[in-house]
Amino acid sequence: MNKALIGKIVNGLLVVAVLWVLINRLPGVIENFRKQNQPAPSFAVPLLDGTLFESEETGKALVVVFWATWCGPCEVELSRLQKLIDDKVIPADSVLAVSSLEDRHLVQKTVDQRRYSFLVGVDISGQVAGLYGVRATPTTALLDKNHQLTWITTGLSPLLEVKIRGLFK
Repeated sequence: MNKALIGKIVNGLLVVAVLWVLINRLPGVIENFRKQNQPAPSFAVPLLDGTLFESEETGKALVVVFWATWCGPCEVELSRLQKLIDDKVIPADSVLAVSSLEDRHLVQKTVDQRRYSFLVGVDISGQVAGLYGVRATPTTALLDKNHQLTWITTGLSPLLEVKIRGLFK
């Protein structure tokens, strides 16, 4: 085969791959868009420190991230949030990372190793993730002080910091 034909085949495969990703992600993107500017689902989740976090009791803006200990993109997003906390852009108690369907001890070990200072909830049953329609991790939801869902996204988001800064200004 000549190089021109190989190049066309590779380009064709790349186009197919990109289209496949877009087609598979599009329903989730549309669903997330429809949830925005609606009342956020209320929930209660046990925190690693043993207390119960109740979402409607906060009375302030909140970043909720659904994550997993094994998820590489989650580690990236949570590290970005930790940096915003470290830089005093947002308070640590305004971030809630919810791990679903994972062992509490594994979650605690991961949080300790990565030195996260934000709130961490353990949704053992997956019920809280279900309320938000989480299909993949990380899924990040921003709730304003009135408990309205202002933005929700799945995966790594280039808009994360901009959206958070806007919520907390």
